Amino acid sequence: NQILAGAMTGFCQVSATSPMEIVNIRMQLQNLKPLAERQTTMEVVRALGLRGMYKGVAVTWCRDVPYSMIFFPAYASMKSIMSDEHGHAGMGAIMFSGAMAGMSASWLCTPPDVIKTRVQAEGARYNGGLDCLKQTVREEGFTALFKGSIPRAMVTGPLFCLAMLAFEVQKRYIKGEDLF
Repeated sequence: NQILAGAMTGFCQVSATSPMEIVNIRMQLQNLKPLAERQTTMEVVRALGLRGMYKGVAVTWCRDVPYSMIFFPAYASMKSIMSDEHGHAGMGAIMFSGAMAGMSASWLCTPPDVIKTRVQAEGARYNGGLDCLKQTVREEGFTALFKGSIPRAMVTGPLFCLAMLAFEVQKRYIKGEDLF
């Protein structure tokens, strides 16, 4: 049940955020261009067009659907294990569970993140995600798929530590329960 809910969450989230991701990547790479060729955000959006804004969406689904399928059940399981006999999790349990679930899911889903980023980069030389995967492994080895995995996990851990704490506080507040 949680795995299916996670999959649907990841699918819907990517459908909404994929255009922002490709623009973000393109903007981050602007400093590699000569000054005269650099574009503003709106110029990047216009150059991509609607179809271009969804370039790499399939690879993004390959990253975020499994991520959500891992994160949500892992968070719920860890929080449950750390809860008291009444099923009440304290602030530390929530924060730890969010951080560990986020870090684990992000590390495990780094390979599709690497592929997604390479496919979405301007001037990418790949014919889709599978071609990028094959070329990357052939030219750089399997370990290239985990480039940036530790910094990615180190960003995601604190993010979900705080996000899940905020979620649980709001949920308890709305239900009229004691916060902690």
